[in-house]
Amino acid sequence: MNKLGKRQHAILFEAGRRLRDFHNGENPLEAWTGLGMPSEYKTVVKAGLMRPISREVPRCTQWYILTEKGFSIVKDLGYLSGLPCPPGTLKHVLSLS
Repeated sequence: MNKLGKRQHAILFEAGRRLRDFHNGENPLEAWTGLGMPSEYKTVVKAGLMRPISREVPRCTQWYILTEKGFSIVKDLGYLSGLPCPPGTLKHVLSLS
């Protein structure tokens, strides 16, 4: 798999946070864990990490769901526990000092 960029890490971190805070005990592959424009989620959808819950409409906010591959990465990166923060974020930079 290709390396994930900062934006992809941020999207997957947010998906992990939503799973942890709002969907505890639910099937993680059915939980609505991403909210944004199709242009924001384009790279994670193309990589097969998330999928829209319905047909994508340009310039309209909609919900996204993790795929098995995406959930596996979220779990492996420890994003379900809230740590570590995605690279490039202020919290991540502060934790390094």
